[in-house]
Amino acid sequence: MVEFLTLFLGLVGGPQLVALDTSPEVAVIQLRLGGEVVGAREHPPWNFEVDFGNDLAPRELEAVAFDDAGREVSRTRQLLNLPRPPAEVRLVLVRDDGSAVVRTHWESAVAVDPTAASVILDGERLALEGATPAERVSVISLPDVDSGVSHLLEVELEFGPEVQASAHLIFGLGPGFQTNAELTAFPVTGGRRLRAEKMNGWFRFVDGERAPKVVAVEKGLADVVVVLGPEVDETLLSLDGMPEGGLSVDTAALGTVAVGSGIDSSNLGGFRGGPPQQLSAEEEVRSALGLPHDIRLRVLLPRARSGSGRRVELDRFLISPDITEQMGGLPRALSLPLDEVEDGGEVRIWDAVALAGLRAAESNRRRAVVLAVAGGWHERSLYSEPAVRRFLEAIRVPLYVWHVVDDRAETAVVGGSAERIHKFSQLRAAARRMRKDVDRQRIVWFEGVHLPSSIQMANGAGVEPVTRR
Repeated sequence: MVEFLTLFLGLVGGPQLVALDTSPEVAVIQLRLGGEVVGAREHPPWNFEVDFGNDLAPRELEAVAFDDAGREVSRTRQLLNLPRPPAEVRLVLVRDDGSAVVRTHWESAVAVDPTAASVILDGERLALEGATPAERVSVISLPDVDSGVSHLLEVELEFGPEVQASAHLIFGLGPGFQTNAELTAFPVTGGRRLRAEKMNGWFRFVDGERAPKVVAVEKGLADVVVVLGPEVDETLLSLDGMPEGGLSVDTAALGTVAVGSGIDSSNLGGFRGGPPQQLSAEEEVRSALGLPHDIRLRVLLPRARSGSGRRVELDRFLISPDITEQMGGLPRALSLPLDEVEDGGEVRIWDAVALAGLRAAESNRRRAVVLAVAGGWHERSLYSEPAVRRFLEAIRVPLYVWHVVDDRAETAVVGGSAERIHKFSQLRAAARRMRKDVDRQRIVWFEGVHLPSSIQMANGAGVEPVTRR
């Protein structure tokens, strides 16, 4: 197994040191730049001096590892002078005398060391230990596991409120099987006690010529993004049966909501407010709308603000970091006063829903988007509702539309499938259905990189694809 220690997150040119890490079976490493061999070594340290020149052209840097018999055992790559995330993490599995550890390497343009770490092996949390910040390496000690089946290790590092890096490692199926090669996450629903080795044959490529290889299946965490339309916070208070004061919120504690750029925006700010002092004073509201702790909840506000990038015009939306149950969870998310938090800007509901879909799917977890709307608005979206719904279906993100109404608003303001909510009991039932559907989702990992729309279910499969609501 081979992985880069040196991760080029920005522009790269001129002479550079490229360092790699390997598992013990590696005897030779060949380094290739743009398909051409630029170096080879037969022993550690696996360090290469590479001259990338002065031309900042996008290229691929690839390392190929061989054993002492000349057989290829692993390869890894990174793309240079192309958009990269602000932080990346790589994993190397090392077995020694019956025990196994995973060496964790990272690079970040935001902070030298992570502020928090999450390590999950087959759904169970492990510790990240033995940090050596000078080398940016930490160690994960693996427990004894059955080597006859596949196992999934997921590592996520946080480098600030809005910057995370994650990596997955599949190992098992015999002592020689291990990969952290590029994988495709495919959400499905249904089925119990799913095992990857039993699922091959359940999927087909749309072209019908090949079948993707299943390497792992997991439940893991879930990302739910709420798009909050105008007047939802006020209309909720008028719902029949709403406990008095049940959705009150201390708006002064909200702090700054992060700013994103364009339809593929990234978060830039923080959500600094502490737990609201009076949120969900009624325990009925808290229990009725509560979400399990494995759901990460965020709110996207649909007012677009014009901005300017270096070479292109941008539209900016506000999206919050996680709103935990301790911070008020779903009741707080639904009670954000849009006009008070976000002044000015066009209301573009369906552009915001498309962005929310990307945000819900970006971490390759279970996912959903909730659109909560109330009164009418002058819609200025660049993308139509049908186009956005097709887009969400293509990226396998289910959409739940909650139309909150009172006696003054009897006409739906959105098409498609919308749940009309004029009673608190209906809001509770809608939240319960969304929570149940997300809980039934699982993520199937396929070997290689594939478009979600290129994969379909085969006849007799024990699960169904996650599609729009």
